[in-house]
Amino acid sequence: MERKSKPFAFPCQGGDYTAAETFTRFGTDCTYTVDCRGNQPFLAGFSSEAKGTVRAVLHGDWLTDLEASEFGNCTYVISKGMSFAEKRPFENRELHGIWIRSLHTPDGIFFYAETSRFPEKIPFEISGRTALLSESDNRTSFYAGESAAGGVSVTVTSDICSPGKALVVGRTEKIGFTVSDGFSGKLRLYGAVSCEAEVTNGTAEAEVTVSRKGLVPIVAAAVDGNGKITGFSFFTPLTLSTVFETADFRINGTYVEYLRSMLLRRIGFSMPEEEPRGELVYPFSMWIRNYTGQTLSSFGFEEEAHQYLRLLDDILVRDGFLKQSYGLSLLTGSDDLGTMGNDGMGYYLWCWGKLMNRFPDRRPNLRAVDRCVRWLKFHTRWNGLIQDGTEPVDLFTSDATDGCLYTQGIVIAGLRVLSGAYRNAGGLSSDEESLVKNLEEYADRLITAVKFRFRDTGFFDEYSAADGAVKEGVFGIFDPALREWARVIWSNIDSKYLHAYSVLQPGALFGDPEAGVKGFDGLIENTLEKTVSERACDYDDRLIYVHFPRVDAYSQLGTVLDLLFMNQPDRAFRYLDAFVSYWGLTKLTYILPECIETRTVGKPNSITYMRDTMKEKSESYPFLYPGSDGQPENGYFRAPGNLIHVGYLFWIYDVIAGISVAADRLVLTPRIPEKLFPVKISGYHTPFGDVDMETVMSDGKITAVYTVHSADGDMTVRADNLKEETINLRRQNQ
Repeated sequence: MERKSKPFAFPCQGGDYTAAETFTRFGTDCTYTVDCRGNQPFLAGFSSEAKGTVRAVLHGDWLTDLEASEFGNCTYVISKGMSFAEKRPFENRELHGIWIRSLHTPDGIFFYAETSRFPEKIPFEISGRTALLSESDNRTSFYAGESAAGGVSVTVTSDICSPGKALVVGRTEKIGFTVSDGFSGKLRLYGAVSCEAEVTNGTAEAEVTVSRKGLVPIVAAAVDGNGKITGFSFFTPLTLSTVFETADFRINGTYVEYLRSMLLRRIGFSMPEEEPRGELVYPFSMWIRNYTGQTLSSFGFEEEAHQYLRLLDDILVRDGFLKQSYGLSLLTGSDDLGTMGNDGMGYYLWCWGKLMNRFPDRRPNLRAVDRCVRWLKFHTRWNGLIQDGTEPVDLFTSDATDGCLYTQGIVIAGLRVLSGAYRNAGGLSSDEESLVKNLEEYADRLITAVKFRFRDTGFFDEYSAADGAVKEGVFGIFDPALREWARVIWSNIDSKYLHAYSVLQPGALFGDPEAGVKGFDGLIENTLEKTVSERACDYDDRLIYVHFPRVDAYSQLGTVLDLLFMNQPDRAFRYLDAFVSYWGLTKLTYILPECIETRTVGKPNSITYMRDTMKEKSESYPFLYPGSDGQPENGYFRAPGNLIHVGYLFWIYDVIAGISVAADRLVLTPRIPEKLFPVKISGYHTPFGDVDMETVMSDGKITAVYTVHSADGDMTVRADNLKEETINLRRQNQ
């Protein structure tokens, strides 16, 4: 197949929001173009002498990418994106994610497009010779080929994409289908699998093995006794190479659904913050302050992690810094540098280190890392504390604007993990050696500064400090964009409070063997105990407030991580359990809310109730609510699928598994809550080979059994829960 491609890329990558794919397949000339600057952002044309020309044109304001790939003897083309909210003002109900898919098969072209939210006909214009054309709210599909039975459309359904369900690469599995209308014939599968199954009593079952990970295409077409296609469905099941399973269905469900969500929301190499099927309460944007790269690289999607981090490299090379957040265009405003995101640059370093430890050949742009560190040093005061203007400082009003612990903690961890990854890989060039020494020296300075700052306190005594200004009505001291937020937050607060957003951060990171930040155990433990004492909800002490009576990943899941690294996994699970209890609030099963507010904003004595929340939500977002029964009684929540808590969750799962990389060995430290037993992980990649882990229990004690599939054969080591074991190994070629 001859193919010409113009890949989608952002301006910081030398692109212009356009893309193209041109190829000839099965006698049909196929052309796809994307131009997000115009009023027809997506266009597909299919032409052959026998079939004529078919065109599919998308109208409106959309930011969509474009990618073509081969699956067996089929060509798969996908364009995914969102309403391009930077082009014009949008009402919330106009905002959508969009996914456009085509599968080119020997029997014809299967086309399917859908949007994500309010019922709304997709603005597609379809022309030419098509069959089985279907247009309804949020969906448009058609078949273009010689094998269609006219005027007939059989429905094919399957649970293959149901919440919490995933296939596994290389594993033979049975998948079932249901076919409507008394159909008698065969079900033909195209794409990631290729086979036929007999339809009996309206059902069919196929035994399949998928060799590719990700969201893979499977078209299931109903074929009658005359060989005519009478209907089809387009499925994109999630296929995993790294599997994480526990005794808790909620944990298992979040693991699958968040990986699915991250792949669904990708545009080009970017990773928008919000779940495109959710509330979309924020403008479409990409926030740097999260664990995106680590989540993807630790759990089987290293290529997506690499692409995302290369994108951040490109932005750093272009601008010399990373903003706290970007619009979908990833452009820096012409009249403003944006709120500096020094914490986000710490995550950038940390995620690169995590990826490189597992895939040593994937390395950052040295100039980008150098510019990142130069920017951070520019904001480091004489006392070794990093000044920041990011959300933990300005929005939630830390009293330590000259050294926010949240920023300080992730930057230290990022410097340590990335410099350690270079040392682990070895064979450094002179430029890499110089960079690594710079990272190490700077990390030591920042660590010393934190120790000095809190030398006499016994805990991280970083408190909020805006109560006086707010009480006196002096809002002019806040950034204009944050003044209303300050009013909202402080309407529920009557005094200073321990800044749980920030002070739990070191404990969530410093215990990581790949960071190796020592000397803070006492401060971390005392801070944790003070936090759960002072910042717990009064009617449910399992919920930990981040600022006003709002439970968020920073406080709630930060508490979980602190306790895991303090070797208290059962106590950690208590707080994890409280958060994942909200797994069924929406039709996006297992997608958790960004936050839970236990009291009404502006009414600190008014407890929030789920029944009231659901009534409000179902009126505002009828496509998404109500959720299932049996959920917590209390709480007001917002923004399901926010990426920051996704990252915290997957870092928790990583810490529970306890697989860390050193230069010539693996460090294995399982931290397994008893209520999650048994825990199993398979296909966890390291430079020594993939690792599987199973757990056994004897006399009430949990032991993890790790098997490394190395170049020298399988090697096994047992590690008792909370005990560190090492295994010396030889690195494989990557």
